[in-house]
Amino acid sequence: MPKQKGQSLVEILVAVAVFSFIVSAVAFLILDVYLADRAGREISQAVFLTEEGLEAARSIRDNNWDDLVGGQHGLALLGNNWIFQGSQDDLSAKLTDGARQITVLDLTAEKKQVTASVSWSFTESNTYDISMTTYLTKWQKQSPYCDGVADTCDLFLTETLCLDQDGCSWNLAFCGGTCTPCLGLSQPQCLQQLGCRWLGNRCDRSCNSCDSFFDQPSCDGQLGCGWIPTQCGGTPAACQDYNNQIDCLDQSGCNWVIP
Repeated sequence: MPKQKGQSLVEILVAVAVFSFIVSAVAFLILDVYLADRAGREISQAVFLTEEGLEAARSIRDNNWDDLVGGQHGLALLGNNWIFQGSQDDLSAKLTDGARQITVLDLTAEKKQVTASVSWSFTESNTYDISMTTYLTKWQKQSPYCDGVADTCDLFLTETLCLDQDGCSWNLAFCGGTCTPCLGLSQPQCLQQLGCRWLGNRCDRSCNSCDSFFDQPSCDGQLGCGWIPTQCGGTPAACQDYNNQIDCLDQSGCNWVIP
């Protein structure tokens, strides 16, 4: 009888140990999945905020070249316009201890290197940062050129899209390589390279909002708008999205600019 009790105790201890191991393994697996999902979401948010930083610098350039001063800057909105303010802007509402900084480096009197950087804390001991760089010129006095930040190769999930992006190559099941930068591309290459845009002869101003059209023909003629029973709804694309004169002038509110 004592021998059976001893065996029962050993069996219980073994069962407890096995159960603890399984629970620990499942807990680690759940934690890994959670951390991977969180990292993916935060990296996507940081990439968006970094790209927004470059777009903000481009907007500052477009409004007034002289405002694109060298140094390290934060960003702020004044009305509907981006401005430089401070040495960095606080992103803690979107990322833990998040901060964004725009660094402007003067290369020539009419060309500057702009780098947008976003950093944040993933854990107490792990800090992430993402940086993107572009080159801005005083386009009002330059020949037409290709501007923007080419999409990275790993964003393309099919072989066709991958191979359409200059500098990318398809390797088994993923897209790799380094995209050719926008600056220096010819107009046909620029228009095909996702993330790039051709500056020179360009579509400018602001598209009329959908709710400014009070009849169906006018509403349906504005790309992005649609007639909903008795009113015009939707969101028209920005004028800058049109790369040819015909499409630009077809969009109410846009104007084709020739420097």
